Amino acid sequence: MSGTRTETDSLGEIEVPADAYWGAQTQRSIENFPFPRQERMPIRLIHALAAVKQASAAELAALRAELAEVKNGKEEDTEPAFREFVSRSKKNPFGGPGAPREDAAARRSLGSGW
Repeated sequence: MSGTRTETDSLGEIEVPADAYWGAQTQRSIENFPFPRQERMPIRLIHALAAVKQASAAELAALRAELAEVKNGKEEDTEPAFREFVSRSKKNPFGGPGAPREDAAARRSLGSGW
């Protein structure tokens, strides 16, 4: 380990190992709830989560590039491409149909059953 860095959360500042991939809340958890190494999350699950985050980051980078093109006027004359851009930006991030706003309205109309 090569020293520490200072991270901050709602409880204040805490020192975290400089080479750690986690932040303040995880460090507090480690310090307050120690458990044996064999009881930690399986490394295969961590690798799977990293793959999901990597794919999400790639999609976000592609969307940012598309947004920059639209902002700079590239898609002004191409209505179908602009419609595709708009529909992609309204997709439900949780995999369901429609925009998250529409899903929230549907849940409200169904009452507290959700």
